[in-house]
Amino acid sequence: MSISLNGLTPQDTYQALIKIGNNTNLDTTKKVLSDGLGNDLPVEVSSTEVNFTGLVKQGNVAIPTAAQVNAKQDTLVSGTNIKTINGSSILGAGDITIATSTAWGAITGTLSSQTDLQSALNAKVAGNIAIVSATKTKVTYDSKGLVTAGADATTADIADTLNKRYVSDSQLTVLGNTSGTNTGDNAVNSLYSGLAASKQDTLISATNIKTINGSSVLGSGDLAISPIQSFVVACSDESTAITTGTAKVTFRIPYAFTLTSVRASLTTAQTSGTIFTVDINEGGTSILSTKLTIDNTEKTSTTAAIPPVISDTSLADDSEITIDVDLVGDGTAKGLKVVLIGYKS
Repeated sequence: MSISLNGLTPQDTYQALIKIGNNTNLDTTKKVLSDGLGNDLPVEVSSTEVNFTGLVKQGNVAIPTAAQVNAKQDTLVSGTNIKTINGSSILGAGDITIATSTAWGAITGTLSSQTDLQSALNAKVAGNIAIVSATKTKVTYDSKGLVTAGADATTADIADTLNKRYVSDSQLTVLGNTSGTNTGDNAVNSLYSGLAASKQDTLISATNIKTINGSSVLGSGDLAISPIQSFVVACSDESTAITTGTAKVTFRIPYAFTLTSVRASLTTAQTSGTIFTVDINEGGTSILSTKLTIDNTEKTSTTAAIPPVISDTSLADDSEITIDVDLVGDGTAKGLKVVLIGYKS
């Protein structure tokens, strides 16, 4: 229905009428809308756009402004606007474990093309001609700091220095016979009191100094440190219920390996029944005196009430390893993996 406004004043007759504030025609210039009483609305209009100057809501909830939206972080997409670490996404819950050791791959081509390795080799000191091994108190070394000879030191090798001179055997006898000078009681001598307390107790391997991978660090020579390694072995597929049986999987150890721990896990935990039990064999003989178990409703042996006990930690090079499933519960367990953890012997 149309209503003629000719000759009528909006503020007196049509107070609720929405109009252009300055009562001019609509054009490309933005103009404020107002009611019949002249109250401005938080809206500006033109023939080409609409601009809201106040708060805009939808469902009684404020709609953010462009400035507020621009201030927000774009949705993170792994590998696109946030990096991955070692090929793994850092988005989501949990923890990323960073490997502490890197295995060397095969070196191909000429040595000179391995620039970092060649530089390291060039920086090494060339060895001297071999000498007879012995323990000597006097050594001779060259400009590279390498020992070239050894001999037994004599008093002639000691430089004459004030208060650091030696005495002959006869002079030592005289000193020992001098009455009232050498009492033999070093406890009251300021040069010796407290000496024992300032010294390190004799080191005993694994008692007051640790071992490394079961090896003592005491003594001469070099201790080669092998990084911790693990073999993860899938013993079933991910969807088939696991049954009992021997040699669920068979494989061979690629080198002599010292075992420090073992684990087992399931993709789907069993609900109830007999505790899920796994055995590991080397050459047909179990290496566990207490078998691996996974408690009901659990997916890992690390939470088992009874932890495994390893009876044979030394796996021979190329030995045959088999995995047995000794006991299962209600038949709902799926996706078995076994992990051998240790280091190359």
